[in-house]
Amino acid sequence: MQEVVPEEQTLSPQEPMPLRKSTRERRSAIPDDYIVFLQEHEAGIGLMEDDPINFHQAMESSN
Repeated sequence: MQEVVPEEQTLSPQEPMPLRKSTRERRSAIPDDYIVFLQEHEAGIGLMEDDPINFHQAMESSN
């Protein structure tokens, strides 16, 4: 019985494709009229000493 050995296919090296760049005008994701307000803990107003300032602290708090 004769054993059939498949021929190995050799892949020729491919030339690298040039990268495509977008031609669209880039827009900022944040509009020009976007306003950021200070958080209580950043402005130092209305906070008690033991007030939590993030989710993790709130979950561990006994208040």
